[in-house]
Amino acid sequence: QMLSILQSLGCEILGNSDEMYEVMPPTWRSDITIFEDLAEEIIRIYGFDNIEPTLPTSASQVIQLPQLSKVERKATDLFAGLGFNQCVHFSFTCPEVAEKLQLSDIKMIPVLNPIVDELSHMKTTLMGSLLDTLQKNRNQKVSDLKLFEVARIFEAAQLPLGGNLPTEYLVVSAVAMGPISENTWSQKVKSTDFYYMKGIAESIIKELGLVGISFEAGSHSSLHPGRTAKVLYKGSVIGWIGEIHPIVQESFDLSLPRIYLEINLSLITDDA
Repeated sequence: QMLSILQSLGCEILGNSDEMYEVMPPTWRSDITIFEDLAEEIIRIYGFDNIEPTLPTSASQVIQLPQLSKVERKATDLFAGLGFNQCVHFSFTCPEVAEKLQLSDIKMIPVLNPIVDELSHMKTTLMGSLLDTLQKNRNQKVSDLKLFEVARIFEAAQLPLGGNLPTEYLVVSAVAMGPISENTWSQKVKSTDFYYMKGIAESIIKELGLVGISFEAGSHSSLHPGRTAKVLYKGSVIGWIGEIHPIVQESFDLSLPRIYLEINLSLITDDA
């Protein structure tokens, strides 16, 4: 039937071998140059509706995502669903940012060939980039902003590394400023505060199915003393919640209090 269709279109059947046919298109059909052109002509005449639909064969295999990637997706979807905007920053920073965050005792891994001086070391926290983005938006008169980032931080046991690889942690960090509700006749404007961000942390914990999470008062050099809590899981610190330290806010040229949340996803991967 295919040969009959081709011959009716003016094609010449030159010969065949092992069920492979050699076809010469007519001189007036300059658009027929390859095998696919012949196949299109046959299907066009035979009719698409007469071809039974089938799924294409594929040699690909479904590969299960690593648990850490699943946790990352859950956290990303949750923050996006709660109205946060995702940020994507470089994995590099500089010692000046660490000084602004009052992190003077951390070991920052230098980059051998930095692109610019401001990106000369590997990040040990995502807070600096988020606060810098907040400040840039604040300069553009944006007063209501909620940001988050899921990225890796790098910790070194000693410097120089001496051939040893640093420890990488996948961390989700978020920062919020401004109102979380509108001013109506029945209620006043509510602004982001410690308890708002604590609710965000509890939502993440519930989404990941973790049991045994607790919050305790803690001290963090970048966060406000007396308005900071550490997130504990099975007795180990996996994150922080708190208001940005006034000195840190001033160093980033921020006025109103900003609330920060950080959770180390790598430390909960096995149970999430």
